[in-house]
Formats: sequence, structure tokens, C-alpha cells
Amino acid sequence: MRKYLLYIGVVLGFFMMLSCGKDSTYPSTPYLKYDQIYPVDTVLASERVQITCTFKDAEGDIKGKNHLFYKGINITRPASIPDTFSSYGKDIPVFVQSKDVKGELVVFLKPTMDFPANAGYDSLCFELYLKDKAGHFSDTVRTDTIVMSNLQ
Repeated sequence: MRKYLLYIGVVLGFFMMLSCGKDSTYPSTPYLKYDQIYPVDTVLASERVQITCTFKDAEGDIKGKNHLFYKGINITRPASIPDTFSSYGKDIPVFVQSKDVKGELVVFLKPTMDFPANAGYDSLCFELYLKDKAGHFSDTVRTDTIVMSNLQ
């Protein structure tokens, strides 16, 4: 009988230790989700594009500059924009939490300054990803398509 109680105690102790492990529901690799782009349809060459995303990170180590990367994709004329990501050189806000951080990122991009804007009506979208200080990369997210107008 004692032998069985000892086995049961060991098994219960083992399961209790497992349940006391990592309690974070946030991923160690940054998680990025695209929410919206503004203006929704046609963007004038003089307007900036606003992209809103939400993110999660277990360690909270994506603060500061050079952690968000983006590229424009010209759907109408694919060869007209280089197929390389650029670092979003502005600071990502510092969030209060140091662990299990989640928040909203708002990215502002200006045509011709932050991405090539061609004359005419070109359909564009953007791809973005996060990189944390530990070198982990989020999945790449793609925005909805917008149209660049040649009107000022």
C-alpha cells in the first residue's frame, strides 16, 4: 500500500512541477498582425500612408529603432520598386511592461521619401515584419492594396 501511495505522490508531484512552468501565453518570437491601412483606397502623392498593426512579444525586447522593417510592392508594375526591406527608422514606443508586451504600432510612410511612388495609377501594398533584440523575426504581414494617384 505504501508503495502505491509513494508512486501516486511522485506522479502528482511531477504534474505539479509541469504546471508551474512557463506561464506566458505570448510567443518568444514576435507576433505581428496587420489591422488596417489609411487612406483605404486612393492615396495622393502628397499624402502619407498610415499602417496600423498589433504585436505581441514575451520578452518585450522590440523597443527603439530598427526593429520594424517594411517594403512597398507595386502590383501594377512589379519591377518598378526594389524588392528589399527598409528599416523603419523611427522609434517603436516604449511600453510599460518589460515582459509579455502587446501593443499597437502605427507606421507612417511618405511617398517618394519612404517608398518609390510612380506617376499614374499604380496598385501598391506593403509587407512588414518585426525583429527583436534576440534576433527573432515575426512572420511577414501584407497590407490591403491601395492605389497611388498622380494627382497632388
